[in-house]
Amino acid sequence: MNTDDDFFELTPIMGSHSNLSEEEKKELRKIIKKAQYDSRKELLEAKCFYCGKKTAFCNSHFVPKSYLKNIAENGEVFLSHKAMKIDVVEQSTGVNATGTFRLICRDCDNTIFKDYENFNYDNQPSTTILAQIALKNFLKLIDKRMMDEGFLRRTIKNIVPEVYNSQLEAVNFDLSDYKKEARQIKKFLSGHGNKEYEVIYFKTLDYVIPVAFQGRVAITHDFEGNIINNVFCGSKHNHIASMHICIFPLKEKSILIMFYDKKSKKYRRFRRQFNKFNDGEKLAILFYLAVKYSEDIFYSKKIDDKVFSNTNFIAASQSHAAGITNIEDKITRNTKALESVGKDFDLNKFNSIPNLLAEEYKIK
Repeated sequence: MNTDDDFFELTPIMGSHSNLSEEEKKELRKIIKKAQYDSRKELLEAKCFYCGKKTAFCNSHFVPKSYLKNIAENGEVFLSHKAMKIDVVEQSTGVNATGTFRLICRDCDNTIFKDYENFNYDNQPSTTILAQIALKNFLKLIDKRMMDEGFLRRTIKNIVPEVYNSQLEAVNFDLSDYKKEARQIKKFLSGHGNKEYEVIYFKTLDYVIPVAFQGRVAITHDFEGNIINNVFCGSKHNHIASMHICIFPLKEKSILIMFYDKKSKKYRRFRRQFNKFNDGEKLAILFYLAVKYSEDIFYSKKIDDKVFSNTNFIAASQSHAAGITNIEDKITRNTKALESVGKDFDLNKFNSIPNLLAEEYKIK
């Protein structure tokens, strides 16, 4: 089951949770879990997104479970909630329940991802493996957005009905985009059509990092402040270019990958800028991008508590919910909103947070 990411996107509407009493937090947890449960139950009546069969869905991990086990302590890892200082939801969970989605059947899960999940990464992955990674990223996003629709209907529609339609529009816009991307990749993996990816970064570290991440992000600005993606423009002609990031802790080493679809031209300038940095800076940038643009990072419980108390790290971890998902900005979709995000998501601040990909934080 998905984690409580929906809650963070709705925080601007539902209000801050920091001043709630323990009893109020307990009640809020019940509301969140009930809305999630009902939304998930509704989705389970659908068909496998990949093969179209109506069968039992598989509990798919969007970060391979074997990688999560490599950073787990007593079978558990910290969720991003720990870094975000959100205490109305669980901050840790067991590996079996960590980072899962339910959109495809077991046969498809065992078949379409087997190459990348069993790859040893002794060399740069092939286009097929990159396509499998990208497909899983989009399937996770589709699952999340479908959950969001049900979650909105069961919460915001009744709490703040005046913004429900705007939020629903944003959800449906994203869903259409994600499904289109997923179908194109499926076509390629089925032996039809072409697909090429530009690998910006592929790095093998000879130590095990204390963090795991796999996801698609939409970077808004490059290092010079130029706009890459206008995430507030709802026009059907506004294509949001995806960047895929992998932070994989293996048993004896770690693998870092950053790539995008070669047909997109939006990241060309970003790529040239990124390549000017040294190896240490590239590690810091990659981690900074994951922290700033996603809520789906998993941390080892072996990480020193000082990291989670770092004010810059906390602020960076919270920025995805507080920045890009700000409800008022999504409604107005104005230029000021984009400028505000550009300042908050300034990539030149990558050294402002602890770089957990650096060797000093290794767990093995």
